[in-house]
Amino acid sequence: PGPNNTIISGKGNDLIGAPDVDLSLGFTQVFTASYGEYSLSGDYSYRARRYFDITQRDIMSSGGYGLINARFAFTAPNGLQFGVWGKNLSDEEYVTFKADLSTFGGFIENFYDTPRTYGVDFTYRF
Repeated sequence: PGPNNTIISGKGNDLIGAPDVDLSLGFTQVFTASYGEYSLSGDYSYRARRYFDITQRDIMSSGGYGLINARFAFTAPNGLQFGVWGKNLSDEEYVTFKADLSTFGGFIENFYDTPRTYGVDFTYRF
């Protein structure tokens, strides 16, 4: 059932949560030195507007968004690796899900994904 318990046909509508465009591009470049290896990697992903229920109302959709991630790492010959990374570098604010609670609570709840994050990591491979 839709709003006010009306029956809604989804005939001809997009699939729930399925955007028209979902694109990912990425690269990794490795630079070898006598004392170890450097690597640089990055990726970009774009997701077009998508709807979170069968009604396909604008209020129950999210706009398109693009995300940029990157990582730089150094790996020593002994297997120790140090990396610096960032995710969602453009600090894009985007909705990953919506719940229509207007019938019960009088509002539509938005669920947002992670803002810009960054960090370091250490890995030892043996």
